[in-house]
Amino acid sequence: MMLKIALLFGLIAISSGEDAKEKVQVTVFYESQCGDSIRFFKRQVKQAYDVLNQHIDFEFVPYGKAVHEKLNDNYKFTCHHGSTECDYNKVQSCAIKYSPDQNTTVSFLSCVMGTYQQSSVLESCAKQSSLDLGKLNECAAGNEGDELHAKHGDRTNSFRPSVSYVPTIVLNGVYDSTTQYEAEYNLLATVCKKLKTKPEACKTS
Repeated sequence: MMLKIALLFGLIAISSGEDAKEKVQVTVFYESQCGDSIRFFKRQVKQAYDVLNQHIDFEFVPYGKAVHEKLNDNYKFTCHHGSTECDYNKVQSCAIKYSPDQNTTVSFLSCVMGTYQQSSVLESCAKQSSLDLGKLNECAAGNEGDELHAKHGDRTNSFRPSVSYVPTIVLNGVYDSTTQYEAEYNLLATVCKKLKTKPEACKTS
């Protein structure tokens, strides 16, 4: 009898551990100078992540409606809101690569995406997130930044249905317009709907 009870508690513990690890993948296709993208980061990303960080697996793709081509081993980019947007997209691409963890990525992106004038906050955002701004700028200004930006472009262009609006928000790899609308205006509640076992934060969202 005692053995059965022990086994039962063991199964409950394993089940609870699996629930704690349950995650929703949230892919965000966006561009650095888009007003809707900025609003989404300011009002949704960090707020949802602060309370559901154990249950969200973010994929950030800073590219949006840009286009690129490779000519003689060099990339040429044309961004939706001009060359400044390309520059900021590249800095964010480099930050995504060099962030040691998701907490750092969310912290930095939420900080810089709080304003259109991102060059004015890069230093403070990097410091707040413990990222090496010199390394990010070096990355963004060189071939590495181009390669990362192009990679995000390829990811954007290969997604189906095609990305025609930013931010496009995809949960668990599947896009639908209803989830897009709900996530854009209440990411926390939308992620909660996808979780089989609701953490405490979902019960008050």
